[in-house]
Amino acid sequence: MKRPDRTSRQWFEEAVRCYIEMHQGCPWCHGAHRVYQLQRGQEQVYTCQGCDFQASYDPSTDEYNHIVGETLRARNSPTMLEF
Repeated sequence: MKRPDRTSRQWFEEAVRCYIEMHQGCPWCHGAHRVYQLQRGQEQVYTCQGCDFQASYDPSTDEYNHIVGETLRARNSPTMLEF
């Protein structure tokens, strides 16, 4: 699913910024130390282990893509540790 409020390029640029400024932070869930930077050939990918947000850029095709993360409600569902 893509969101109309930002383009894939804008999400990628925000992912790069958050990765650097927020100590591997996620632009979607704003968590720190959650994002991995991967290199697949020429494609650069940022993926969050907390909410599954992903943003990528492939310079060989000049193509940007993103996948939105899970919503806060879905990620913060109660667990047995909270009872």
